[in-house]
Amino acid sequence: MSPSESVTAMKSYYNCASTNDHDTMLTQTEWSDMISLSNSNNVDNSFVYFFGVEWTGSQHIHYITTSPSSTQKDAGDSDFNTVSELASWLSKNSGVAQHNHPARASGGPDFSNPANYNETWIPLVEFINQNDWHWNYYWDCATGSGCTTSTNPHVPSGQVAGSTRWIKYALDRGIHLGFSCGNDDHSGLPFYPECYTGISNPSSLTRQGVYNALKSRHTWAAEGKIFMDVRVNNGARDYIMGDIFNISSSSAAVRYSVNASSGNTITKLNVFYNGVIVNVSSYNLQNISGRINLPLRSNLEDYIFIEAVQSNGERAWSSPVWVTSSSGCTPNCAGKQCGDDGCGGSCGTCENGKVCVGGICQDSGVNSTAVTLQQLKDDITLPHELSPLPIIPTTWGWSYHGWPYQNQCGPRNFPDDGRDYYNPWGQIFPDPSTPENLNAGFELGKITFYIKLKSTGQWYTYEHGEMNDGYIFYGESALPEVPGTYYSPIRGPGGGLFYKLGMGNWKQDTGLHNWPSHSHEWIDNPDVEHVAVSITARIALQNPQGVDDRDKAKYLIGIGVDHRWQSGNGPIIQGVLMSRHRYLTNEWQTFTMHSICPDMIEVEKPPIHGAVWITAESPDAFQTAQSKSFGSKVLDFFKKIFTGNAIREITDRIIS
Repeated sequence: MSPSESVTAMKSYYNCASTNDHDTMLTQTEWSDMISLSNSNNVDNSFVYFFGVEWTGSQHIHYITTSPSSTQKDAGDSDFNTVSELASWLSKNSGVAQHNHPARASGGPDFSNPANYNETWIPLVEFINQNDWHWNYYWDCATGSGCTTSTNPHVPSGQVAGSTRWIKYALDRGIHLGFSCGNDDHSGLPFYPECYTGISNPSSLTRQGVYNALKSRHTWAAEGKIFMDVRVNNGARDYIMGDIFNISSSSAAVRYSVNASSGNTITKLNVFYNGVIVNVSSYNLQNISGRINLPLRSNLEDYIFIEAVQSNGERAWSSPVWVTSSSGCTPNCAGKQCGDDGCGGSCGTCENGKVCVGGICQDSGVNSTAVTLQQLKDDITLPHELSPLPIIPTTWGWSYHGWPYQNQCGPRNFPDDGRDYYNPWGQIFPDPSTPENLNAGFELGKITFYIKLKSTGQWYTYEHGEMNDGYIFYGESALPEVPGTYYSPIRGPGGGLFYKLGMGNWKQDTGLHNWPSHSHEWIDNPDVEHVAVSITARIALQNPQGVDDRDKAKYLIGIGVDHRWQSGNGPIIQGVLMSRHRYLTNEWQTFTMHSICPDMIEVEKPPIHGAVWITAESPDAFQTAQSKSFGSKVLDFFKKIFTGNAIREITDRIIS
């Protein structure tokens, strides 16, 4: 069957597809022909077709890409013959991949070796391949579940219990993999699909929409056209199959909806909890829905998925949800009217016309750059609002959390090593759901950093201006620059600097690293006691009179500070601060990071611009401050709450 015949046949069964062949068998001409074939057959909102290849190295991995390189690559190339090198190539070519037939004796990965997988760029695994089920040698049942442990009726060739190639083994090790299927059809016409990969809630039936869903593991694997929807709400929002999240309660309410294929009924639904069936429900309906509450372990990650069986014997499996219960922690809403309670729950929501800034409900557009004590605590204790960060390998600690909180907060003890040049910086990550070339993007204000010196016990403020320099980077070692890209922001509607995906060839699955042209200050390294940094930012429209698509523009911002030698040998840069990454909103907000431990923030009170120190004991102070002009408001508020020394500390000082 030729590739063009394959595409024609697949259009009868699928909404999106890719024809893959072994990379070592492709010539340059065939590679180029497959790129042309994918482009000529891809039709948005009708049939999405990807260029795809089967990487045939130490294991077999199917990948697709929205931006394939024009030059043929295969696992025989010296720079393309390891999983790490494949992942690096995928990151540069907007690719995403799945592990093929993992439990087959040949071509499957050994999940006991971290070098054999990469959750970021290979987030999927074939649950079904050529009618084989790659879950485990056994279907394990918990006592009282309503089922009996049984042997896998479709064991891949050569596999036995205890294999490190089973999907269950990978998930039990904490590897996050969504479920897919592979036909692996090497026959000719007529073509008939052996299985399907379902995609849950793609943003659009386009390459980008499907790609984002696949990369987020929003999938299920099915032997027939069985449709699945699995959701868990953590008290703040719904999460769907493939998501990783926290929940403040000690249990999870799993909601499901399953539709059988035409002419069939759903006869059984099995609920898997950490790889074991814990509940069985029987039906005889074409469409079913329900809910089951499952207890969760405290402060440990649990994975949950469902298996549906229909009347003709065909089955479907949802990708897991991974949920961590923080019921062992104590929610903290002191001084907060809204926002995160520190345990995955909510301190409340704001009424219409108000926005949540630093835990306080504020009038939209009014002093939304104010910073509260609670925000300073949250910014050093809570994880990123999207975790792990897009494109950053999950093996990197800061993919989940900023620092120095997990790397010791408190007074700095820097050596007298000449690393006296301090520079602030920022990072922007597009949420995987954000399309390119919207009217909306982000607008940045000025960045400022603050130093408290041991010698004087005072804070000093350093205004560093606009973030007008930077580059687009890959999520690899040292965050290398993406060739052919450039960061050249334009003036935004609010007077800041504006940028967005699509400008300067900035694509999805890359990040933006930027800094001000006035890049650094000289500060005596051993004299530094504390460091803080802040920036204002928002989502804005490039053309205020154009379409308002700000709801689709989702960007995460993080900021930090490095220090370095002016010259000399050895590693030039050393990180000092790296913030949690938070979503921008349509209102101006101040984003912060600092080195102060949470229990000392109310004592240290760094002089961050826009700071309005609201505590649980003085909730009405904010209303008093709001009634004044911004300049007199801040000064009067400082006079009421700060000491005289603190007022004098809020001055710029150039140390020379």
